[in-house]
Amino acid sequence: MEKKEEIFLLVFDSYNHSTSMYNKLKSKGCKVELFNTPCKLSAGCSQSLVIKEESLTLAKEISKNHHIKIRNIYRIVKVTNLNTFQLVE
Repeated sequence: MEKKEEIFLLVFDSYNHSTSMYNKLKSKGCKVELFNTPCKLSAGCSQSLVIKEESLTLAKEISKNHHIKIRNIYRIVKVTNLNTFQLVE
């Protein structure tokens, strides 16, 4: 059985941090999407990023090197037709 690729949601404290990370990941050739943070994960309007597992290490390195704080990292798990979020970090 083939292992399904995992997808992650990176939640940031500010819109600027999310767009900065988005641009840095895109410039490195990563597939990344801006995503409205679900209300149950963050109060207020914020943007998150959806990335594949293969880009997670790079995102953490960029976060450290460019002082872009990732508030939380969630694994996105599809249950029937709904996404659920499992806190990773």
